[in-house]
Amino acid sequence: MSRSFYLSIIFLPKRMQEPVALGYLLARASDTVADTTNLPPAERLAWLDQMEAAVKEISPDGLPGLARAIGPRQSHEGEKALLERLPQILALVSALEVPHREAVQAVVTTIIQGQKWDVETFEQTPGPSARVGSDAALELYTYRVAGCVGEFWTRVGLDSGVGISAEKAERLRDLGRRYGQGLQLVNILRDLGEDLGRGRCYLPRPSLLMAGWNDEGPHNRHALGRVAEIWRIKAQEWVGAGKEYARHLPWGRVRWATLLPALLAEETLQLLDQAGEGALDTKVKISRQMVRRCAWRALGKI
Repeated sequence: MSRSFYLSIIFLPKRMQEPVALGYLLARASDTVADTTNLPPAERLAWLDQMEAAVKEISPDGLPGLARAIGPRQSHEGEKALLERLPQILALVSALEVPHREAVQAVVTTIIQGQKWDVETFEQTPGPSARVGSDAALELYTYRVAGCVGEFWTRVGLDSGVGISAEKAERLRDLGRRYGQGLQLVNILRDLGEDLGRGRCYLPRPSLLMAGWNDEGPHNRHALGRVAEIWRIKAQEWVGAGKEYARHLPWGRVRWATLLPALLAEETLQLLDQAGEGALDTKVKISRQMVRRCAWRALGKI
């Protein structure tokens, strides 16, 4: 779940705000655990297991121990404070209406499964940077860490009685899932060069090998460029689903908040197309001017 996700919460109808905010905080906390790289992977995985169980069972047992183990390793005081408050956050989840509580449990445990896969795949054992075994594995990862959030928004909206009809809900769940996957895929493509420097590549290994990838060879840039181009097409398709998703939402301010990331993602994909293999050396960035331009474009479409 993106850290910028918080900005969208304030635009939600009141009945949706609490479950979405609590889901965000729990996902942010589990992301902090997964990203604590000064702790061995096996220990992080054990704490992620502990957190997943706590969310499934709505039980704070073990969470104070997690805060004591992970908190002191944080350079940001806000991350430390969040971990210390996990029992209180879980108590608030427990007090939610049953449909909202179950939705929060489902989305957070799914996200944690994606975070565990990431640690297991790239950190637990040494190996080549290209380790994702198939297209399906990459798609499942994007679903677990982001696509499930689109489904979550739709589910909470439906359960809140804020204007999403049951007939429209299934279509919206599908669009929201693909939208979340698209935003995550854009992040992966944007960060490709940076991630390679950290010994990880999220593009599927079979496709890379077919394009000429060699773990020790000189042709990796060309292979990465060819495979990344294919996935940029997929990302464009998924982000397009997000634009359709926004059009179906019944609240103007939420349509704006939902549409803006899609417009920014499209601009990022355009920059990646223009940069080609150069994007591996210099990470493309959206300018503040472009953010403002996209914000006005989104406003004009609601």
